[in-house]
Amino acid sequence: MKPNVIYGFVFVMSLFASLFIGLVAIWNRKSIKHRERLHKLEKERNEQMLNASISGQEKERSRIANDLHDDLGPLLSALKLQLNTSKEDLDIDTIQYTLNETVQNLRSVSSRMSPVVLEQLGLNKAVLDVSARFKQYSEINIEVDWDDEIENYIDERTSLNVYRIIQESLNNIIKHAEASKAWIIGEVMDNKIIIRIKDDGKGFEYSCLPGEMGLGINSMKARSEVIHASLEINTQPSGTEVVLTYEI
Repeated sequence: MKPNVIYGFVFVMSLFASLFIGLVAIWNRKSIKHRERLHKLEKERNEQMLNASISGQEKERSRIANDLHDDLGPLLSALKLQLNTSKEDLDIDTIQYTLNETVQNLRSVSSRMSPVVLEQLGLNKAVLDVSARFKQYSEINIEVDWDDEIENYIDERTSLNVYRIIQESLNNIIKHAEASKAWIIGEVMDNKIIIRIKDDGKGFEYSCLPGEMGLGINSMKARSEVIHASLEINTQPSGTEVVLTYEI
């Protein structure tokens, strides 16, 4: 083989090698930048979830503090006044009634802090319990259509987050929806658990959300992401529907 041919062959191979190395270097740079972008997005998403979770916890603490102040404060003050009277003027029946009211309110606040029914009887009973309590505290008729098989497919952590999402949805309905009726529907379908919380209220505009409601929705979204479920909120002037979908 002639030297010129050999040199030409070597030159072409060197050119191809340089081109290949250059392409690899470009791909590596793009891959590194892509990973950096993904890492940044993941970090931002985690920070948003953490902020939403912290905001939700702070809101819950504030709500509990308000409940303690509004519900138990007056009762304890009344009880103190009753006990400060002379022995001859003590009304045992009134004191007993006030004590019973205080205990019931304390149990209610305690239940909102840590759902005892959920821990002792499971998600199915807890959903019926929370709907009954919200129905009692409001004039909204709440109907429950719940598949008892749901409880068999999820663990305790998932049950707690599902319960809190339902609880927050009902809270938003009572405080903001101006609804007369609400529904809690839970079903197992196509290897998925689908939970719907609906109302016939006035709906809302995302851009005009009240601060408290916005925090509640962010908290629900954060809880759904923690259990790897999807959360959709569909709203219109005829009502709002929260749809939680969890793959089994």
